[in-house]
Amino acid sequence: MWGGNTLKNSQTGFTLLSVMIALAVLCFLVILLASIATVTFRQSANDEVGRKDIWLFFHQTEMELVGATHIECISNRLNFRKDNQEITLQMRGQYLQRKVNATGNEVVIKALNRFSCQKEPALVSIEVVDLKGKMYRWTVLNMIE
Repeated sequence: MWGGNTLKNSQTGFTLLSVMIALAVLCFLVILLASIATVTFRQSANDEVGRKDIWLFFHQTEMELVGATHIECISNRLNFRKDNQEITLQMRGQYLQRKVNATGNEVVIKALNRFSCQKEPALVSIEVVDLKGKMYRWTVLNMIE
């Protein structure tokens, strides 16, 4: 009797040990898969959103264009007047530069392939293409003529 009881206890111990090892392996695999999925989904989400510097440029330009006067879109250049300042956005190589009153060379966006704009009576449409060929468009409603 004594020997049979000892054998049963040792088998129970091995069963507990095997369950603990199986749970440890399972936890490790779950953590590994979760980290791989996080990296994968984060990259695909960034690809959908695109370049944050371009979206920031669109928002800043919209803030300037609202209420601006004398807006001109000529090939790869956008000119407008706001608060008695002449502001110019123009492509120079792979850079989009911003000048105020024809002075300064502030680089607004780097690594661009193309910048274009189009003005309609109450709208200004801006289109930017990065070096990877991805196109970004933004339209600004301008109530002042």
